[in-house]
Amino acid sequence: MGQWDGRRFPGEAASWAFAHGSSLAQGSRPILVDLDGTLSDPSHRRHLLQREPPNWIGFSLAARRDPANRALISWIGRNHLSSPIVIASGRPAYAMSLTRLWLAEHGVRWDAVALRPPLDTVRGIKHKVRVATALKTLGLVPEFAIDDSEAASLAYSAVGIRCFATLED
Repeated sequence: MGQWDGRRFPGEAASWAFAHGSSLAQGSRPILVDLDGTLSDPSHRRHLLQREPPNWIGFSLAARRDPANRALISWIGRNHLSSPIVIASGRPAYAMSLTRLWLAEHGVRWDAVALRPPLDTVRGIKHKVRVATALKTLGLVPEFAIDDSEAASLAYSAVGIRCFATLED
């Protein structure tokens, strides 16, 4: 199995970042993991969306201070050491640097991060399905997904991907 060259990942599907030494090999079965509400707790910034109009830029940039879901991060680390991890988030591309910093700060192992492309305004759920479809097209069929959204879970199921829900405390 050869390694995928990141330039072959479709830019219209996502803004992609790849970890150094990524294990996204041809034929691998990545796990799709959501970020906001799944790996992180965005509750401290939700007030920014209750304004009219919602402050999406402020909401996205405040993600740097999100607390981590340590239990899920630890579970993934213990139980899926050999599985490639793809962070599939509806965050916009301009949040890539802070997202990578947050992942490093909280010890989240990842092989690829897929955020919405620049100027893309599709809902996060549609973006995640687009990412899953792009991966499948490249022969990287996701093993399963983890997401806090019931709608995302249904959308993943509709394209043949099992999705496990995370629960809020």
